[in-house]
Amino acid sequence: SLCFRGRILAEKGDYKGAEKAFKEVERALNDYRWLYVWKAFLFLKQNKQNEATSNINRALEISPGLDSFLRSQEWLQPILTNKGVKWPAN
Repeated sequence: SLCFRGRILAEKGDYKGAEKAFKEVERALNDYRWLYVWKAFLFLKQNKQNEATSNINRALEISPGLDSFLRSQEWLQPILTNKGVKWPAN
């Protein structure tokens, strides 16, 4: 629920609130795939594509099955073709 809270706060432009929520998740569960997905969302909202790419790569490293979900997300369009994203091999 904290990841979803962070995502909603990022959507509303409360980036500090989102970062705080994500830090709480990271302290408790730093290998949680959704933490990295929604941190990427936050970074894209802040126009930080390199950080977003790193977080997407971490999410895919933890859970390669996120591939289809991520490719379907409109908000992720700015980095879908970024060569730095390490999509799983099909």
